[in-house]
Amino acid sequence: MTKLSIRPAAAGRRRLGTAVLALAAAALSLSACGADPAAETVATAGTAGAEPTTASAAPVDAPSETADAGTGAITADGCLLVNERGDLVWDGAMTSELQALADRLNEAVAAAPDQFTGTALCAHYEGVVVFVKEDSTEVSEQVAAIASAHSAFPVTVSAVGASLTDLEAAMRTAMELPGYAGMFSGAGPDPRTGGLVISVRMQDVEADPGEVVDAAALAAELGVPVRLTATGEGSRY
Repeated sequence: MTKLSIRPAAAGRRRLGTAVLALAAAALSLSACGADPAAETVATAGTAGAEPTTASAAPVDAPSETADAGTGAITADGCLLVNERGDLVWDGAMTSELQALADRLNEAVAAAPDQFTGTALCAHYEGVVVFVKEDSTEVSEQVAAIASAHSAFPVTVSAVGASLTDLEAAMRTAMELPGYAGMFSGAGPDPRTGGLVISVRMQDVEADPGEVVDAAALAAELGVPVRLTATGEGSRY
């Protein structure tokens, strides 16, 4: 039987437990002109460290190999697992049936980016989470119809504060903010939080980008949650 559960938006949702995970979301990222890919970017469309491209909602395949969980604690958010940097990590391999379900859901995201935010595979490829804008109640029926054709896997609908369209607008704004000129090499969506991952140019990629950019102030300016990562391109500001 297909399991379709609804999870309401929860700002600052608590993370519990430990383990590993995978992401399959609609691809959407922006990079500064001439910039190299960020050293630690949001894992969009199921590809950890995917190279930023011009804004696009076209999904790509999810990973099929075990991810490097990195160092430090791995925390849980429902069936999703996250490393200490906020990156989704995974363990296991994709099955063809789960891939088909993820593809169908990603098609729905691409077709209605003003209502959907993205999708994520559960930690051990046992299901899918679909992120929707919190006021998009009509999409639940659509998701249920897709899930019913792939009843071997549970599908959870999780409400977040922004749609993919909202995040696209916030990404463009972030890359054009005059107060941060030259500081960012790229930006991408973080469907799990309904926010953005923004790559900050740093001399030392191991350094904390929060030392040069106030993430809370930037989030307030953009109106969406912000997670910062470092890209090793040297300082240009």
